[in-house]
Order: sequence, then structure tokens, then C-alpha cells
Amino acid sequence: MQLHADLEKFNPGCKIPEPPEKNYKTNYVEDKEFLDKRMENMQKYLKYVIKHPHLRKNIAFVQFLSNVKLVIFITFRIGRNM
Repeated sequence: MQLHADLEKFNPGCKIPEPPEKNYKTNYVEDKEFLDKRMENMQKYLKYVIKHPHLRKNIAFVQFLSNVKLVIFITFRIGRNM
């Protein structure tokens, strides 16, 4: 995960938990259990970063959140126009 790599690169010495694993062989639509577990672990990972006084200010994290907001906005706008 690029976010994790950037956080480690720009914050040497900071304890950063491992990101949730990806399974490239899994069809996420069909494997709801895996997807639910990955979403739960991603929430835990992001909560840790948000609560950390240095990591939450990291430019890589701020950009990550900006990209997430953009995706949500676009998805919402497309959904409204259907």
C-alpha cells in the first residue's frame, strides 16, 4: 500500500502498524467475509494514523484523505444523476 510505504519513508522510527492485507486472487464481490474483515482492519489502521500526533500531519496521509474525499464526492454525484 503506497500510503504505508510513504508513512514509513517520511517517519523513520515511528511505530506504524502493518496495513490490512490484500488478496489479489479474491473476487471481492463474492468473498464478503474477506471484504468485511479488510474494511474493519483498514478502519483500525486509519484510526491509528489519525490519532498519532505526527502521522496525521504527514503530507502522504493528507493527500490520501483528499483522494478518498474526491472519490466519495464523485460517487455521490454520479449516484444522484442516475
